[in-house]
Amino acid sequence: MLKLRLIRHPKPQVAAGICYGATDLLAEVDALQAQLEECLLMPRPVLVFSSPLQRCAGLAQALAARGWPKPVLDADFAEMNFGEWEMQPWSKIERHQIDAWAADISTYVPPGGESVKQVADRALQAIHRQWAAHAHVLDPLLAQTQGEHPSVALICHSGVIQGLSHALAGKSWREFKPINLAYGEVRDVQVPRPHP
Repeated sequence: MLKLRLIRHPKPQVAAGICYGATDLLAEVDALQAQLEECLLMPRPVLVFSSPLQRCAGLAQALAARGWPKPVLDADFAEMNFGEWEMQPWSKIERHQIDAWAADISTYVPPGGESVKQVADRALQAIHRQWAAHAHVLDPLLAQTQGEHPSVALICHSGVIQGLSHALAGKSWREFKPINLAYGEVRDVQVPRPHP
């Protein structure tokens, strides 16, 4: 089993009350610096993957400049696309659409966007793809019986973290319940070796 450390990005530069997901926003400078210092206190991972969106990639690149592995950017780790809702005030989105989403938050697709389940599916495929691409690094370490299994860091987004955590727990999507994740919050999950 591979330990995957899911790290949510720092607070982005966006006004309160705005729906954002796939929009590429910079992190707030102070939040980025504070999270950089916190991450440097963690055990150094053997690999770092990141969403290519700037609020994630900026942190990943800053960590690489301070001794972490150079990040591998993968578009499948980007945040959920809210489609027509992107960068709209939540208060301006039609109430019936919000209600439909709340009633089926895991599989409801905002107009022109994607669901939490779709985000989880693509992120999980990316993990397996990246594991295969870096098997020469990971497999020898995982074969060791002494000590902790190596960790891989994934700097990403709330939707990705929630979807992956649920999918890796093997639960039905009917059981999905959203959780509040703070900016910079860290969650560790175990990823089984993908079947060849």
